[in-house]
Amino acid sequence: MYFIEVISHMNNNVCVNVLSLNVRGIRDLTKRKSIFTWVRNRKVDIIFLQETYSTSDVIDSWKYQWPGDMYYSHGSNHSKGVLVLIRETLQFELKPVKKDTQGRFVIVEALDQECPVLLINIYAPNKTNEATDFYENLRSTLLESNYDQDYKIVIGGDFNDPLNFQLDSYGSKTEKKRGSYKNS
Repeated sequence: MYFIEVISHMNNNVCVNVLSLNVRGIRDLTKRKSIFTWVRNRKVDIIFLQETYSTSDVIDSWKYQWPGDMYYSHGSNHSKGVLVLIRETLQFELKPVKKDTQGRFVIVEALDQECPVLLINIYAPNKTNEATDFYENLRSTLLESNYDQDYKIVIGGDFNDPLNFQLDSYGSKTEKKRGSYKNS
C-alpha cells in the first residue's frame, strides 16, 4: 500500500492525495465495503486498486457502494482487474479512458480542478516474458495516444518487481525469477 501526495498544478498549489492498494479481490461484499469505507475514512482523492477480480457483471452493484466515479479494466472473477476510484467531492472532468482487455491497466485522462492529469493504474505480470510484453504494450498505448506535455502524470499500481528480492519474494520460488530482479 502506498500513499502519495501530489502537487498537481503549480499555479494553484492544488494537492491531491493518491492511494495505491493491491486488494487481492473485492468481489466479496463484506471485504469490498470494508475497503471502500477504509479509503473514504482516509480522505483520499484518487485510489488505485489492483487485483480487483472485477468483471462487467459486478460493476453496477459496486457503484452503489462507492459514491464517486470509478474507471476500470476487467480481469476475471479469479484474477487481475484494475480500478480507479475518484472521491465524489473532487472537481474532476473526465476525458477519454483507455484500458487493455486483460485487466492489467487503465489510463484516465481528465481535468482535476482544471489541471490536466493522466492517471495510470497498472497491475503488471510477475513472469518476466509476460511483463516485457505488458510494458511494451503500455508504452505503445501511451505513445499512440500522443498526450499533451502539459499533463501531470500519476502512475501507480502493482509493478510486480521487488526492490529487495530477499524481503519482497520471501516464500516464493525465487530461483525461477532471480534473473529479472536486482538485488538491493
